[in-house]
Amino acid sequence: MSKIREPRNGTGHDSQEHPMRRSLSMLAACLLAAPFAFAVCGCGHQSTVASESKAPEEAAVAVGHPTQGTIHYVVEQPGRIEAFEQTPIYAKIPGYVKAVRVDIGDRVKRNDLLVELNVPEVVESHHAKQALVTQAQLGVSQSERSINVTQASISTAQADLDVARAAREKTQATVKRWASECQRKIGRAHV
Repeated sequence: MSKIREPRNGTGHDSQEHPMRRSLSMLAACLLAAPFAFAVCGCGHQSTVASESKAPEEAAVAVGHPTQGTIHYVVEQPGRIEAFEQTPIYAKIPGYVKAVRVDIGDRVKRNDLLVELNVPEVVESHHAKQALVTQAQLGVSQSERSINVTQASISTAQADLDVARAAREKTQATVKRWASECQRKIGRAHV
């Protein structure tokens, strides 16, 4: 007796199976047949008598003891931080940009030099004021030298005064001497 099989789709036709089932069954058959084909053909490796006679080496196994702890997961991702608010930076004086010291993304600290400005008017004013300072310093030096010259003149005048006083005293002494000499000669002439 033959066994009658009922079709699964309920239509009564068993002549056509689903194409996907057919390809899956073919794939399964190929996968099961592949290991047998490799076993029969071999992989071209011939065993040697020396390798079969060696005893297998003992493998070293390290045993660790589990410990209880917290696992921390750290995930690093590239990113960019942007400010919530931005403020434009203005110079206190108008001028030309001479050098840019930092770029977008560089770290800066307080009082770091960001941009160097060139302001020709301020540079000229600075040079003029430096010239005034230099002129004032030269005036101070000249005044100090004048003070030194005046002090030297005072010292010279004091020395001349001392010489003049000495000459006067000498002249007075000479006058007294001659006066006494005249008195003496006149006194002799009257006697």
